[in-house]
Amino acid sequence: MTIKLKTNYLIVIFIVFTQHLISQNTWVPQHANIEISYSTPWEKISQGYDTPKGTLAGFMDQSDKSSVIVKTVKDVSKEMLSDYKYYQSIRQQMLKVNSANKLLDEDEEVIDSQTFHVMTFQMQTKFGIFIQKLYTLRNGVKILTIQIGYPKSLVSDVKLKPKKVNQFIQGIILKN
Repeated sequence: MTIKLKTNYLIVIFIVFTQHLISQNTWVPQHANIEISYSTPWEKISQGYDTPKGTLAGFMDQSDKSSVIVKTVKDVSKEMLSDYKYYQSIRQQMLKVNSANKLLDEDEEVIDSQTFHVMTFQMQTKFGIFIQKLYTLRNGVKILTIQIGYPKSLVSDVKLKPKKVNQFIQGIILKN
């Protein structure tokens, strides 16, 4: 009985200690309709900016250089710049950085009930081969982009995302 009680006591101490190590942080910019709750291994790495013209913040897992960049900028009407032309220019920008870069997939994904256009690239970087997912939400007033990069070695299939990336995405709240 005493051994079982000591074991249970140690388990409770371990749980309390590890929950303290996994700190929950929240980033809430003043000029963008987004809130992000994140925890280790992610850390906010840049001051970025938060102005009426746009918002920028970066997050990173230092252990493998996985990163998330969140950016808002003013948009123009879709009559002036169609989605097709906008995404075509993004594809060209991403691919011209390095001739080894490839567009792997283009699809849509829902984050907090909003449908994002998602382009998945394989990128040759100074840290090795990375998967770069570019989530874009355009409404003719603002563009929200969430760019997520992680080592290709973290996934067996490029259509999958590492658990830590899925957890980061689950922490995104889009405000109206």
